[in-house]
Amino acid sequence: MAFASSDVPQNVDFAIKPTIALNVLEANGVEPPITVRTTGLTAGTAVAAKTRDLNVQIAWH
Repeated sequence: MAFASSDVPQNVDFAIKPTIALNVLEANGVEPPITVRTTGLTAGTAVAAKTRDLNVQIAWH
């Protein structure tokens, strides 16, 4: 479609539910180096601070 319309999709994101990701890891014998916490919510500002360095911009010319 991109070639036909000369339009390249931008800002395409995807998400996987944590439970599905953990199930896939477990089914393949991978022990994730995390602990799963199910109590309470984290404030948006705290989440932003923790994930700020995990996001990268990918650009091509």
